[in-house]
Amino acid sequence: MALGADPRSVYQLIVGEAARLVGAGTVLGMGGSIAAATLLRGLFYGVRAWDVPTLTIVVAVLILAALLASYIPATVEQKSDAANYRRGMVVTFNARAGSIRRGQTLEVERVEGGRLWLDGHNRPVDVARHAEKLTVSLSRTTELCPGEKILVRRNHRDAGLVNGQVLTVTKLCADGSLARDP
Repeated sequence: MALGADPRSVYQLIVGEAARLVGAGTVLGMGGSIAAATLLRGLFYGVRAWDVPTLTIVVAVLILAALLASYIPATVEQKSDAANYRRGMVVTFNARAGSIRRGQTLEVERVEGGRLWLDGHNRPVDVARHAEKLTVSLSRTTELCPGEKILVRRNHRDAGLVNGQVLTVTKLCADGSLARDP
């Protein structure tokens, strides 16, 4: 991987290599399965060399599993490189990382020397060490009106939010935040 490679290039490199291996494995596996089925056809009644629906389903499931298995390490690799973070990104910790507790969400203030400085945290975070413990997202503004529904997508104990909970906007405060009924 090249130093300073953009995230898209890293995904293409890792998933592309996996796709080449999966393609070669699929061709060899299909040939092997057809050869084995041809040999077994003479020994067992009702065994066919070409069972197209079964072969298609098996190949599709194996390709999907292999590409997903390569995508996950690519994602962790992206999160472990501080150069991929920008000011304003939101980092949520899924496990304790030093003095940052599980479930805490902080915004990226700056990136220096391969470490993240997060708003509300007085020490830098080494993302290479804690990449598997965090989720990265972008903060965005959404226009809401009273009566609209909001689906909570993640538990947040401090705010009293539960994953799957549906909230109805009842009032908008002057600063743009939402008022919650007790």
